[in-house]
Amino acid sequence: MFFTGGSQDSLRLRADGQPDAARQAAQRLACPKFIPRQHLLQWAIEAAERGEYGELEALLEVLERPYDEQPEAPAKYSSLPPEDMVRPGVCMLSCSS
Repeated sequence: MFFTGGSQDSLRLRADGQPDAARQAAQRLACPKFIPRQHLLQWAIEAAERGEYGELEALLEVLERPYDEQPEAPAKYSSLPPEDMVRPGVCMLSCSS
């Protein structure tokens, strides 16, 4: 469990009596594991501009089931962007972009 004794969250969680496994399952249903992040979309766009649509198809396949674990999915779909993608216009967008 992520909570340590004494915190309000810890007290509330103990009081609700729900097992950690049930709470974790509910959290997985509420929060998708796979999200169409900017760097993933950028890879698909760049590949499509070259006439290669495999990246787009693979991304769409993963995003069809965003809440499922999908252990067969490449790790890049659920991890942070690589350093070379952290650049203005890809992963560094602002509200005014």
